[in-house]
Amino acid sequence: MKRLYYRGELRSCNYHCKYCPFANSFSRRDITNDSITLFRFCHRAIELGVEEVIFTPYGEAMIHTYYWDAMEVLSGLHRIGCQTNLSFDTESFVSQVGNFKEKIGLWCTFHPAQVSIEAFLKKCHYLWDNGIYISTGAVGIPQNLEILRELRLKLNKDIYFWINAKAGYSYNHSEHDAFLKIDPYFQDQFPKANSLLCTAGRTGLYVEADGSAYACHLSRVRLGNIYEELPSGSACKAKTCNCYLAYTHRQDMGKKSVRI
Repeated sequence: MKRLYYRGELRSCNYHCKYCPFANSFSRRDITNDSITLFRFCHRAIELGVEEVIFTPYGEAMIHTYYWDAMEVLSGLHRIGCQTNLSFDTESFVSQVGNFKEKIGLWCTFHPAQVSIEAFLKKCHYLWDNGIYISTGAVGIPQNLEILRELRLKLNKDIYFWINAKAGYSYNHSEHDAFLKIDPYFQDQFPKANSLLCTAGRTGLYVEADGSAYACHLSRVRLGNIYEELPSGSACKAKTCNCYLAYTHRQDMGKKSVRI
């Protein structure tokens, strides 16, 4: 098994975007429980000999420094990644992970209603210039098109800028073309799930806090538990591969793993 995607007990974020269901405050108990299960997972991932771990939390993980500590635990792996809104202290982070920074990949989401372009760009370029691989992007809300164009223009050209399709929204031809010019891999028409064209469950697994494992984030077919054995399989009941964390596994979807 090459890669494990992990989503723990964290269900909170310091941002409050209207379109996000995880804009919640957190309790000390929540953080304590998340920390315990996170480190249990990290040690198990090492025991299993996986090459890569990607944290995909429901909320913002990187403002909690125990996620930085978890990356240190995993520093012997080939790759360690995390989704983030980039609101954490980037200078302190670089200082802590400096000995293995070339192994880190951050998937950095821009939220126009929560942060300025200037502040976001400053952190992007600081991380990039200090040897941390990042990709950046945003939800493809048509009303934000101009500010997203501006960000793409000002962002280092070597940093990939992705656009996530807004859930439940139907893009017209003009909007689709506009977002495609920002992100050449923009997807708003998603394929039917097809296990024959998918590597999920064989090269990677999605793992929850209790160790339950699934082929990917959309599959609800439980394959087993990583604390018992390393599961494998392509069973899936999803109708479509309608998010990046699903279609990145598809062999028919072009360039893969461009975000982390």
